[in-house]
Amino acid sequence: MPSPQAPILVVEDHSDTRELLVFVLTGCEYSVESAATMTEALKLIESEKFSLLMLDARLPDGDGLDLCRRVRQLDQETPIIFCSGVAYERDKQEALSAGAQAYFVKPIDLSELIESVNRLIMKTSESARNRQMPMTGRKPKTRVVMQSR
Repeated sequence: MPSPQAPILVVEDHSDTRELLVFVLTGCEYSVESAATMTEALKLIESEKFSLLMLDARLPDGDGLDLCRRVRQLDQETPIIFCSGVAYERDKQEALSAGAQAYFVKPIDLSELIESVNRLIMKTSESARNRQMPMTGRKPKTRVVMQSR
């Protein structure tokens, strides 16, 4: 299980859906911030480090694809999940091409979503730990010198 309180940003313009996602993620011991617009989301992204971003494809002042691309210009590692009512395969492929790791179509299967969130955060955490740790656990090569008598 990922570390408790891993910060997640939910960007969703519909208040009912946003509140549901915040409630579910908080219940899984994540620390959750939320935004209803692209502008709000960008302010939060610039001021805080998130373990995962959850984006809607359509926002009142832009779209999730543009937000995803802007995030990827600054940050290649934070996982991004789209949760959208847009169900066309083309839209899903555009989101994945823009840098998202997953795309869920509303109504969302919450157990699948939580599984994906846990997996992506854990994978990113492990990658970060591996980059920070020196090459330990590897035995140094030893040189054996044979002497004749």
